[in-house]
Amino acid sequence: MNTKGNAKAQQTTRRIIQAFYQVYREKGQVSKVTVREICQLAQINRTSFYLHFQDVFDLLEKVEKTMEVTMTETFLREMKAEQDLGAGFEALFRFVGEHREFYAIYLAEAAHPVLNIARELYQAQRQAVHFTQFGYVSKEELEYHEAFFLSGLTAMLRRWLLTGCRESPGEMAEILGREYTADRRHFQWRRSEP
Repeated sequence: MNTKGNAKAQQTTRRIIQAFYQVYREKGQVSKVTVREICQLAQINRTSFYLHFQDVFDLLEKVEKTMEVTMTETFLREMKAEQDLGAGFEALFRFVGEHREFYAIYLAEAAHPVLNIARELYQAQRQAVHFTQFGYVSKEELEYHEAFFLSGLTAMLRRWLLTGCRESPGEMAEILGREYTADRRHFQWRRSEP
């Protein structure tokens, strides 16, 4: 393995990503960011950019995928170390807070109604626990919950980022936890008769 070449490729990738952030701050929309502007700021040629990314949107997707893998590992490690799901979610909020510039951009794009990182975490958790342990009577009910949870968690993260991450990651994990520890008896709705 060419360690020197690999280090240079990683350095180029970092320069591209930092240049992307800078151009995005000026333009305010991903669709207005051009490869030419990124290359000028990163002081690389277009060929170097295209060795790493197909276009600006591919850059976003690849960065998110890298973060998704890192966060999933962190989430599972924290959850297992503390034997507490809340610790995993606190790690999630901490991670998103540390990468808030990226996630604010990523979530601003209409094409991302649900964060891939939330989906990946949910799948990892789901594989570790049988659906009946969650209190659901069928896999279909769990799938409805999954859709609800992923959209809700993404909306919480979006709001947290939009408000400048005022609450600490621990406070956010507690808010999320209270959503799941609330007494469900308050939500006993009568079914309408057929």
